[in-house]
Amino acid sequence: MDSIACEEVSSPAAADFAAASENGKAEFNYAEAEEEPRHDFHDHHFHEHGSNSHSHSHVHSDAYHKDQVPHPEEMVYSDSDLEEERQHFRTVKAAFRYYRKHCFKKIGRQKTHYLALSSTHRNKLPSLPAHLDALRQCTDVNYQFILRILEQIPFDEPNEPTMEVAGQSPADQTESMPPVGSFQMDKVHTTIRMFMRDWSAEGALERHQSYDPLLNAVRKYVPLRDKEGDRAKILNPGSGLGRLPWELARMGYTSFGNEFSLYMLFASNFVLNCCSEADMYKIYPWIGQASNNMSSADKLAGISVPDVSPTDLSPDHCFGMVAGDFLEVFHRDGTWSAVVTCFFIDTARNILEYIEHIYGLLRPGAFWFNLGPLLYHFADRAQEGCTELTYEELKEAIIRSGFVFLEERCDIPCLYVQNARSMLRSEYRCIFFACQKPLEENTQVSNHETEVKYRLSTEH
Repeated sequence: MDSIACEEVSSPAAADFAAASENGKAEFNYAEAEEEPRHDFHDHHFHEHGSNSHSHSHVHSDAYHKDQVPHPEEMVYSDSDLEEERQHFRTVKAAFRYYRKHCFKKIGRQKTHYLALSSTHRNKLPSLPAHLDALRQCTDVNYQFILRILEQIPFDEPNEPTMEVAGQSPADQTESMPPVGSFQMDKVHTTIRMFMRDWSAEGALERHQSYDPLLNAVRKYVPLRDKEGDRAKILNPGSGLGRLPWELARMGYTSFGNEFSLYMLFASNFVLNCCSEADMYKIYPWIGQASNNMSSADKLAGISVPDVSPTDLSPDHCFGMVAGDFLEVFHRDGTWSAVVTCFFIDTARNILEYIEHIYGLLRPGAFWFNLGPLLYHFADRAQEGCTELTYEELKEAIIRSGFVFLEERCDIPCLYVQNARSMLRSEYRCIFFACQKPLEENTQVSNHETEVKYRLSTEH
């Protein structure tokens, strides 16, 4: 194994993980006071539909104000809907638990193919067996990390059948588990890689490209407090692992993230509520990447997470995460100071509903800041239906919905969960815009068209 960086995947790495995880373990509670600041997670009908190519899931008890929590709309679900939710919950947990077995199967196939080669060909690949052994070690480290995430799931299901078997470890239990589909396993791999983007030093470039324009716009347009002295309240739907709303909270705003994916919500709860120090864990996000690797060491490269302590917030901060469908969870109550969307609006089946909903959420004079591409997630799913607009069409719809454009930049280069060592990297050319909901609307009808006159806020 001299040809690869074995030190990164040896027993010391596993020992570091165990020691760090012992310090980070915490019990999730909604209302109890904690010695460390904690992030509240509010769950509401969180079944996932479809795939996300860019997947887009702590409040200090003494400073937390109940009237600042978003109140989900009251909705009634049938028994069949609730059973579907329970089944999805179990499927996501099963996919995480199946990670080790899934990876070992792939590594086993590679070893079988290697052994089927002629001795002449095997002699030309002397380092491959050691590389496959290292992949197994990295898989074990990632799986221990996944088990820590599952131990801290905040969404309990009272009647959920337990997966534990007396006398067996979780790793042993997976040996008897039925296979989990490739779609679900891709979600697990994406979740692990999202730690790179949101919570590692290696993800700094991606965060700089995608998050900094939004954070700078918030600083420019949104005062920390309004005339009454209340904090500005900002919503970030599609918040993934929670770094962007966390950054907004660190800036001093009342900040809420909203996420639909249980995969992301399980992971974001872990990093926000169970990691109290920087660099507590080491994981290996690229071991499942089979192609375009320059070297074995690149495939085995580890990252430390989180790159900062998620507890590094002011004592009076206000920050929370809300689970559920963006269109269902929040009332159009006109109380938000800003909505910040990053790689999100193209997740809609009907993007016009997103525009109208954001407009209804904002108070008069408030702002919508957006950055991302238009990779419509349901475009290739005929049974779902999707409104696929060009940016020109989208901009016209935004204006006709009542918004006024304040800033607009196109062709912004952005990476999304890309391996810097890979021989192939995809780069989006994104759109950024800042829009405002007018303070007043005067509607006049002529020639069967509506003309709306706006008075913009000058209180920037």
